[in-house]
Amino acid sequence: MDKVLSENDLQDKIVDGIIENDEQALSDIIKYYFEPLKAFVKGYYGDLFNEHEIEDIVIVAIRKFWDARNSYNDSKAKIKTYICAIATNVGKDILKSNWHKAKQQQESSEQDFLDNSLATFFHMNQQVIEYDEKEQSDICKAAKEVFESLPDKEREVLLIDSITEDETSKEIGKRLDIPDSSVRVYRKRGKEKFQKKMHEKGFNDLEIKK
Repeated sequence: MDKVLSENDLQDKIVDGIIENDEQALSDIIKYYFEPLKAFVKGYYGDLFNEHEIEDIVIVAIRKFWDARNSYNDSKAKIKTYICAIATNVGKDILKSNWHKAKQQQESSEQDFLDNSLATFFHMNQQVIEYDEKEQSDICKAAKEVFESLPDKEREVLLIDSITEDETSKEIGKRLDIPDSSVRVYRKRGKEKFQKKMHEKGFNDLEIKK
């Protein structure tokens, strides 16, 4: 069962992780702040963005914060407040700038994330590698939809797998406050569901890594 942390304790834990350059801090941001950040963006922009676009904005905002984490000053604002401000600006940039250009920038960030995820989860045979740009885009779009449809715990385990290297099940279990045996189960189920749903969408050239 997850340990309940107060807002201040969580803030201190993540700040300590940033100072120590510990990727646990990124995992905590995703675990504890992703849904609240989505709710904030939804409340701020209303119906201007759909559910997937809101998630895109939050992903970009978290990535921007993490990339610039060494310049974060915790005396000026809480981490969640800081990322909310970034997310607000990401949304404004989309609305103010050329929509197609902004969408391409978002898709580039999503592409990086999905490429990493696909490389982490699956072997791609030569046929996939030789797909043209549109076909590769279709794969990534389908992969994103499938990934978002997975149950929370399976998605969390696979997400951590995709952004960390050489993490053991025990270490991931510690991050998520679940037994390492559960991590292995969630990983196996998540990968199998991912592959099955991708096959159902017609992408049969993805072979799951064991």
